[in-house]
Amino acid sequence: MQNRFIPYGYTMRNGKLVIEKTEAEVIRRIFSAYIEGASLKEIADSLTTEKVPYTEKKTDWFKARICRILENQKYCGDSEYDKIIDDEVFEEALRTKSARLTAVPGDFDYEINAIRNRVRCLECGSLMTRKVDKRCAVKAEWS
Repeated sequence: MQNRFIPYGYTMRNGKLVIEKTEAEVIRRIFSAYIEGASLKEIADSLTTEKVPYTEKKTDWFKARICRILENQKYCGDSEYDKIIDDEVFEEALRTKSARLTAVPGDFDYEINAIRNRVRCLECGSLMTRKVDKRCAVKAEWS
């Protein structure tokens, strides 16, 4: 397939939508990795590095592609699509995403607060401030 009109993890056989087993394993792996703490970029980079095919000619994975997979409720099954993941796994991924979006960066590092007023520049002795990239709660720098 050049373009995917059928969601990743499914294929058409004899006029019927069926699960594509290799792709379904990738779907399960994506959900599992995300729930276990991997970022969208980490998952995408891993699949790209391993050259896991997205289409016959494409092995590039992107954060947006991973995000669409994690948000696609069709993987839980309905009248048209067979179930690839359990409802509980899908709900856990949604809870994980919600928690990551609403988390305040400082929530995860209470130890930082203990040293916040003690970190000083080695060159000038000024008190340093900690800046956190709001798009990625893990990325922080002192300046």
